[in-house]
Amino acid sequence: PGTAPTFIVSAAPPFDQEHAAAIGSRSVADVVSAAMEDDASRALVSKVYAANGWRFPDALDRVYDSRATMAALGWRPRFDFIGLIRAIDEGRVLPASQGGDAIMGSALAAVVGRKGYHGEIGRA
Repeated sequence: PGTAPTFIVSAAPPFDQEHAAAIGSRSVADVVSAAMEDDASRALVSKVYAANGWRFPDALDRVYDSRATMAALGWRPRFDFIGLIRAIDEGRVLPASQGGDAIMGSALAAVVGRKGYHGEIGRA
């Protein structure tokens, strides 16, 4: 018996692998902006980030990419980065900074909840 594959079940990052390769030499904001499909999306991301006092991190030390999961399982997430940005802009989802919970997803996601990352796992 071999080992079972590990699947990352989340929306894909807001940039493709070509853009991800540039993260070491360009700012995260520039990479995400370059990966946006159109000027309207770039403007919307800028608007929502500015309205919430957010900024992109200076660097990323890892990127979790669910594209292999999508290919292997024929699965597609219902929500993605720009979809969440649109929902916040339209007032359908309130970010935590405004007393809301910006989690969008299925009933299963609500049951599983947030798991945190690495050292944060298990902390309440």
